[in-house]
Amino acid sequence: MKLAPFSMGNPRSVKYSEWAHTDAYAEVGSEISLSKAAAGLPLTDHSASGLARTLQKQGKQASLIHVLEEVQSQFRYLPQEAMVLVSERLGVPLSQVYSVATFYHSFSLQPRGLHMLLVCTGTACHVRGAQQILDRLQTQLNTEPGGTTQDGLLTLETGKCLGACALGPAAVLDNQYEGQMSIKKVDRLLKGLMRNSEKERG
Repeated sequence: MKLAPFSMGNPRSVKYSEWAHTDAYAEVGSEISLSKAAAGLPLTDHSASGLARTLQKQGKQASLIHVLEEVQSQFRYLPQEAMVLVSERLGVPLSQVYSVATFYHSFSLQPRGLHMLLVCTGTACHVRGAQQILDRLQTQLNTEPGGTTQDGLLTLETGKCLGACALGPAAVLDNQYEGQMSIKKVDRLLKGLMRNSEKERG
């Protein structure tokens, strides 16, 4: 599969290997943008200079997993172009980078929302109504598990067990556990999230 080249702020495109070692790559992050694969999502901090600093700080001896974690923390997913660059800078095969990225559930190859909502579908939560909770969320958010809302606000995920069976049906919003979920609590949670998001946007 042929990968699309980066754009350097002018009509000329360059190969990854050339682009990755230019002064512009390291110094002019504001003029170099990664692929618009996250179209529709805020592209704040999607600067190549940020990725350059991450790789420079880690060095060639850095752990591949740790570097990917930092990349995902910056972009909220692992852009295809970023994985190519990580492969080049760390000197590991692209196939290995892709293998690690797809093996661990914490990594995503698709853009994620500003917030993450994980719904437990394990046995304890299932018998207490987890499916109804999930159905309500899918209806309200208009997205399936693994998907992100059109405004890029929230990504919906499911997990087999969150280790909080006594709280079932349980969910985790941005690492904060929410127990004894109900339809009313789902609606209240989403309204609160939207209200806070509007305040943050000014």
